[in-house]
Amino acid sequence: MGLNQKDLNPEIRQLMIQEIDHDGLNLYKSSNLNAQGRIVWCQLLKEASANHSDDWLANEIARQRLLNAHYLRQGRPVAMPRDAHTKLAECEFNRFFMRGICVKAIQLGVPAVVGYRARASSNPRPESIAIIGKRFAPQELLDRLRSAIGADTPFGYPGSANSGLSVEFA
Repeated sequence: MGLNQKDLNPEIRQLMIQEIDHDGLNLYKSSNLNAQGRIVWCQLLKEASANHSDDWLANEIARQRLLNAHYLRQGRPVAMPRDAHTKLAECEFNRFFMRGICVKAIQLGVPAVVGYRARASSNPRPESIAIIGKRFAPQELLDRLRSAIGADTPFGYPGSANSGLSVEFA
């Protein structure tokens, strides 16, 4: 079950696509994606952003078999985790969702966006709990999300892989 993205509407979806375009050639393409996955990634991410969800994106990654069978861990090939497609889809869809929320907040002059839990967690990490309800300046968070392409955002900010956290309007 995917993320509960509050405020996901056609306008935010359009801003997500603009943010994908903003990254251009720097758009993150996970090393877990195979050659075909890297070719279709941008279009799939845009389609999910325009019309679907992180669940749809995860299903497409799996259905089209867009992940490598193995990845390197400490220089050794190991089997790709069974949930790798879900984690990739959730993380990247959410990253662009948060960027869209931040852009809209800036346009509206909203002083802050607020962290919230977008995916249930039976055992949340303390650093994740600390982000829930925390207020973030939209421009600062947008800059951090834009600069953390393919990497976790700095400690104390939403956007880290597999955190299940997102932002909403204050």
